[in-house]
Amino acid sequence: MLQISQFRLPIDHSDDDLKKSVCKALETRPDRLGKIKIKQRAVDARKKNEVLFCYTLLVEVPEEERVLRRVGKPGRIEKAPDERYLELDRLTAEAAANDKAAKPKIVVVGTAHADSSAACFSHDRGTSPSCWSGARRRDRAHGM
Repeated sequence: MLQISQFRLPIDHSDDDLKKSVCKALETRPDRLGKIKIKQRAVDARKKNEVLFCYTLLVEVPEEERVLRRVGKPGRIEKAPDERYLELDRLTAEAAANDKAAKPKIVVVGTAHADSSAACFSHDRGTSPSCWSGARRRDRAHGM
């Protein structure tokens, strides 16, 4: 999957315009283009007479390495980052399978309700979270 950043189109564009523009940017035919997913959309209103949408798109194309070599530009057209998130249960299970003593290192910063809940949740899943809290304001004001 490829990521196209800073992809600008007029506000009144259609879906077909988006697909045609992506094909032009990747120098490929429309039938070779897979799924297009909008990751982010912002409004570029710096020019009063030319208001645009600025997209970050995720695009599926066959032979993406070849397309990247041909049209890839760092920061503009590049391989999409892997943004899959790992669950704590799976991390703990993988660590236990690799080494009985190894567990994920969890650090909880703060002592508010949500922080305490996160520490309790992590402990219930078999980890030993380290809890840290900041200095009180009064102490910082006196340079302690």
